[in-house]
Amino acid sequence: MSTATAAARSAVGYLCVPHADEDQINGLDGQLTAHARRTGLDLVEVFVDRDTTASQTDRPGLALAVDAIALHPDALLLIPDLSHLPTVPAAGVPSDEWLTSVVHEIHTVSPARTHPSTGAPSRRGRADAVGPGGPSPADRRATACSG
Repeated sequence: MSTATAAARSAVGYLCVPHADEDQINGLDGQLTAHARRTGLDLVEVFVDRDTTASQTDRPGLALAVDAIALHPDALLLIPDLSHLPTVPAAGVPSDEWLTSVVHEIHTVSPARTHPSTGAPSRRGRADAVGPGGPSPADRRATACSG
């Protein structure tokens, strides 16, 4: 009797950091990689927006992550915490529909918010996973860090 092995679900990682410190970026990348391994996800790639605060709208890394998810329709977006998502719509994009029309599920590595510069836990808010429509714009604004 043979047992079929289910394929691992794809995940695309995304980081938004207000610096260009490669050691800290590599640490956050490592957190995503370890979480994917622990939870049985196939981490396709991790995209990074460096020197970007939560309120900045120019997010080429996020655009690439969304494009990658479009190529893997079953994929979810994997982020350290909700502070890595924009607090305002991305440049040239009419609304949050751009993100939620492609990204149907967002998972966070840490149930506690982490500071995007250091990866250290923050005392503000909690978010474990965000359901099929992603976080609402109000949720993102309420939980995003000021950078």
